[in-house]
Amino acid sequence: MTKNCRAYLLAALAFGIGIAIPQFKLTTVSAQAPTTLLRGSYVFQTSSPASPASADVAAGVGLMRLDGNGGVSGFVTGTIMSAGASEVTSGSLPISGTWAQRTDGTGTLTMAVGDEAPDTFAIVISDNGAGFYLVSTSGTEVVSGTARRQ
Repeated sequence: MTKNCRAYLLAALAFGIGIAIPQFKLTTVSAQAPTTLLRGSYVFQTSSPASPASADVAAGVGLMRLDGNGGVSGFVTGTIMSAGASEVTSGSLPISGTWAQRTDGTGTLTMAVGDEAPDTFAIVISDNGAGFYLVSTSGTEVVSGTARRQ
């Protein structure tokens, strides 16, 4: 590319002038994500470190099914070590709930474990729906985790 041609391209870019270069094609990319990126079975893990509100430490792994229409079902197997306790409690419980996705690839997941009140999580979808990150936005404990499609 000649010095004059380079200068013309830089000037065109700097002043917003559109120019046609035959070997390049300009395309517009939408920032909107499809509304059903999340669908299928996801393995997930969550953890909750001790906090001022609760000195309990908890961790869980499980399987959740997202039906593509906002429904959540599955199970979680978790372990809790209560503050001051010398033993760990473990068990497996069903989960149920709902989820919603925004066009920017974020959303919410509301999930009840067993007969407990539901917790709400903010989610950020990754890898075109192959996974997502979650963090609690309700309750008195911080819970975070990841999920990957099987």
